[in-house]
Amino acid sequence: MGALAVALPWFFHWIPGAGPVFLPMHLPVVIAGLLVSPVVSGAVGLVVPLVSSLLTHMPPTPTAILMAPQLALLGMTAGLLWRHVGLNVYLSVVGAVIVAQLIYAAELALFGRILGLPFGGKAYLTVGALRGLPGMAIQLVVAPAVLAIVGRRQRGGYRALRGQTWLDRRRDRSLVMMFHGHLGPWVALGLKMGREILATLGHKGHFGLNVEVEITPKPPRSCMVDGLQLGTGCSYGKRNIHIVPSEEVKVRVVEEGKAEALVVTLSDKAVALTSDITPENLEQRFAAVLDAETADLFVFQREAVAPTAQVSEA
Repeated sequence: MGALAVALPWFFHWIPGAGPVFLPMHLPVVIAGLLVSPVVSGAVGLVVPLVSSLLTHMPPTPTAILMAPQLALLGMTAGLLWRHVGLNVYLSVVGAVIVAQLIYAAELALFGRILGLPFGGKAYLTVGALRGLPGMAIQLVVAPAVLAIVGRRQRGGYRALRGQTWLDRRRDRSLVMMFHGHLGPWVALGLKMGREILATLGHKGHFGLNVEVEITPKPPRSCMVDGLQLGTGCSYGKRNIHIVPSEEVKVRVVEEGKAEALVVTLSDKAVALTSDITPENLEQRFAAVLDAETADLFVFQREAVAPTAQVSEA
C-alpha cells in the first residue's frame, strides 16, 4: 500500500490539477488502515509523502511535511475505528477522512505562514477540502470494496480480519446477559466455539446442523450449552442441540447430508480459564475467554459418522 501511494500520484500528475481532486495518495493509506494494525498503517501514512517528495518531487517539500501527519492520522484512525472500536467499514472511512482533513487544516493554520504557503486552515476547509470531495468519495467506495475482496479469502468473512472489537465485546456481554442471566467463562467458551464452528463449516447456522454436547449436565459446565445455542443458532426448541452426560467436554457437530462430523475439544488454556472459578472472577474470566485467540482455546478434528445419521427438522 505504501508503494502504491507513491506510484498513484505519479500517474495522476499527467492530468493537470487531478491530485488535489482525486487524492490518489490517500486511498492506499486508508486501505492499509483497514487491513493492518493502526501502528503499521500510521507508519505507512507518515513515510509515504516524504518518500514521494524525495523520489518524484510530488508533493513539494513543504506540503509533504504537512501531509505526513495528515496521512499518518488517516491510516491510524481508520484502523482504530474499524479494528478496535468496531464501527462498520463506511463509518470508519468517513471518520478517518474527517480527522485527516481537520488535522491538515490545523497544520495550515499553525505552520502555513512559516512554510510560505499561500493559504491557511480556514481557506483550505472552504476550498481545498471541498475540491477533494471526489477523492473522498472514491475512498468511501474503493476501500470497503477491497476489504470485501480480501475478506472472501478469509475464513469467517472480512469481519474475521479484525477479531474482537470494543463494540463486539459490548454486544456479546448484552446478548449473554439477556439470554443466560450472568457472565462466566463457560458460556463464553460456548459462544466463541459456536461461532468458530460456523466459520469452519462455512455454515449460516440455525438449521441443517445437529450439535451433540458431551458434558457434565449441571452448572457451571453446562453453561457452555447456552453459549453454543447463541453461537450456532441451534436450540432445544428446534431439537438440533442436546446434551450427552459425560465427565469429558466434547462437542460433535454433524451437518445435514454430510458423512463427516466436526469434533471440538478444549485446549489446556481453555481448561485453565475455567478452573478455580469464583463469584469475584466470573466477569474477568468471561472477558479473558472472548479476548483469547480461538486457536488457543479449541482443538478441531474430523471423524466419520454413520450413514443413517440424520438431522432433526424444525
